[in-house]
Amino acid sequence: MQSITQIAYFSRSKKPIDLTEGAKLLNLAVERNRQLNVTGFLLHGGDWYFQVIEGVPSSVELLFKSIECDPRHMVASTWRKDGKIQRDFREWRMGVARAADLKLGIDRKLLEGDSPFEEKIKYVRSLAESYTR
Repeated sequence: MQSITQIAYFSRSKKPIDLTEGAKLLNLAVERNRQLNVTGFLLHGGDWYFQVIEGVPSSVELLFKSIECDPRHMVASTWRKDGKIQRDFREWRMGVARAADLKLGIDRKLLEGDSPFEEKIKYVRSLAESYTR
């Protein structure tokens, strides 16, 4: 098993993104993730985002640096895990779900708060699975 890094972050938008711009960003993200062999999942709810990205450490670090520098949002919190772990989102180059579309609702306290990293990943994984069924 190879070494994998997972980074999860919570961020807030600096300005609203319309559906057209959002679709363009998603297409760019899918292509970039494919090139870097990065997988992950993004939840967004109006003015906030929670994303998990995972892959070989150098690729995840490169991608996360570009995310941190993106002027459209401000990263508020970051969590990471390194080691010989399996990918949790290997089916998705860039899975995405709008909070409004999820029938289960979103536990933002769990996403934003001090809950353990593994708990956040497990929660997002369950949302991703329920969303794609």
